[in-house]
Amino acid sequence: MTLFFDLDGTLVDSSPGIIGSLKQAVGVVLPELEVANLKFKIGPPVREIMKTALRSVNDQQLSLLESAFRTSYDDNGWKMATPYPGVYETLLSLRQRGIKMYVITNKPSAPTMQMLTHLELVNYFTHILSRDSRKPPFANKSEMITFLIKEYHIKSNSCCVVGDSDEDQDAAKKCKVRFIGIEFGYGTFSKTENNASSVQSFSGLLSLV
Repeated sequence: MTLFFDLDGTLVDSSPGIIGSLKQAVGVVLPELEVANLKFKIGPPVREIMKTALRSVNDQQLSLLESAFRTSYDDNGWKMATPYPGVYETLLSLRQRGIKMYVITNKPSAPTMQMLTHLELVNYFTHILSRDSRKPPFANKSEMITFLIKEYHIKSNSCCVVGDSDEDQDAAKKCKVRFIGIEFGYGTFSKTENNASSVQSFSGLLSLV
């Protein structure tokens, strides 16, 4: 059995740091905006988050916002992430069962590795992939999964994507693997899709894999 885990909203609650850095970036680049009224949807790449929340910004402003966010998040924002309840115990149990685990995330590789190392989670995973883990970057999570399946000679009928969003579910569907949705995460997904199931707590994974 092989599990591909999303990071934000699945393994860790990173919302305090992400939202704090997003608001700080807006305050630096567009100080005339009322930051308190902004709503950010966590999960997509930060440029997409900004574009959705700030529909009137142009490409140059988006680039400045993204740069300001990276400065803030890479300095302190990533440190605010905390694992969800049951993550350590569940990952340990899965590893003891011989289940191979990987991370696929939209978060850039530098803060991803800093975070997982700081939280002592990094050693549970055989490989950790971000979009910028290669050049040219991965276009999406289905490309990451395809790469890992080929790289580690994984049988697709033994794979499962664990995530909290329709993006994660779509990646599983494109790669023709199972999907387990995390109901406490940031995103939404369909519970009626074929080959899909969901859990209300992280430890609930133990009964499904």
